[in-house]
Amino acid sequence: MNRTIQDITDFIFVEDKPRKADLIIAVGGSYPQIPERAAELFREGFAPYILTTGRFTHSLGHFRGVSHKRDTYSAPYVTECDFYRDVLTRNGVPESAIIREDKAEYTRANAELSRAVADEKGLKTDTILVVCKSFHARRCMIFFQSAFDKSEVLMIPTDIGTGENSGDWFKTEKGITRILGELKRCGEQTNAADIEHFTKQGEEL
Repeated sequence: MNRTIQDITDFIFVEDKPRKADLIIAVGGSYPQIPERAAELFREGFAPYILTTGRFTHSLGHFRGVSHKRDTYSAPYVTECDFYRDVLTRNGVPESAIIREDKAEYTRANAELSRAVADEKGLKTDTILVVCKSFHARRCMIFFQSAFDKSEVLMIPTDIGTGENSGDWFKTEKGITRILGELKRCGEQTNAADIEHFTKQGEEL
């Protein structure tokens, strides 16, 4: 693989192996693969709770609708949280294990409001598993690690089947546009506070 492609791939597509944690966070969206993966982790005993985060995309102003498996998940969802809750319960997660954050409209808000809800509920967050789209993993990692600055944040990316994965993104114009857009947003949306958190963490090692 070309070195530039490899370097971009290694940066964007962050992936950790799941292990026992205090909380699973499912980052909002319109694809059921994310809450399905979160449900799988829950059923396998990796964490006792799943926090769903997401209202809808700020630029749209409403839930865009289910992007995959519409025959299975067809209720009139108002928010990404509503959609994820339905997917989770259909995949064996009890209501008592689902915690909602339904105000976030962009990635940084997903992280910061998830932290606020976790603190409000008194949840232990020493280790969290963040489930998100595979090409969204680095940006999620930046914001969730900044928001959960005392936690071990493990990224559990999920391929949503649209071709923007680590092995194929550079083969289509759509994939290239998507991944270079993510690369740009990682730079533009990271701020001084994020860097300060990471600097302090480095000094404590």
